[in-house]
Amino acid sequence: MTTFTMEPIGWVQSARTEPIDDDWGEIVATVRLDEPRSAADSLRGLDEVRGLDAIDGTPVLDIKPYMTEFAPRAAVRQPDWSHELMTSYW
Repeated sequence: MTTFTMEPIGWVQSARTEPIDDDWGEIVATVRLDEPRSAADSLRGLDEVRGLDAIDGTPVLDIKPYMTEFAPRAAVRQPDWSHELMTSYW
């Protein structure tokens, strides 16, 4: 059996210390990278992390940008009950 080890590239610093599911949109966190492993240009624009649902001390395994080109190309279908459930979420 092969064993894989995941090594964090950094850690989350946040005022949130408990995994309580409320008001994540108001939380501003900082991602502290141990050692940048790529060009500084690749990290440009990643300085205001708001709504990150990670508590203080969460290990960061990788960083991926959201790119609209990878978003669904057509409308996303979801059941009506899920819209009802989410009406008061945000």
